Amino acid sequence: DIHAPEFIYHGSLPGKSMQIISALQACTLVSHGCEDVFPDELPGIPPVREVEFNIELISGSKPISKAPYRMAPIELKELKDQLQELLERG
Repeated sequence: DIHAPEFIYHGSLPGKSMQIISALQACTLVSHGCEDVFPDELPGIPPVREVEFNIELISGSKPISKAPYRMAPIELKELKDQLQELLERG
């Protein structure tokens, strides 16, 4: 799919094969060494803007019930396990 988002990671780890990484792992890799650019906590809420962004909806329209992206099978299994655990807790 040419419109799918793409994440390219350049680097090498001798003896390691290419693996699928989660979004959290990618965020950690991207922010490593740039802590001043990506703080753990934001200093405050964003300022009020002159133009507020909004999307006008057509009357009677329904949200699209489709995942925004495909998940790796192992991530999907983990998500299902976590959801089941939350359902069991009530």
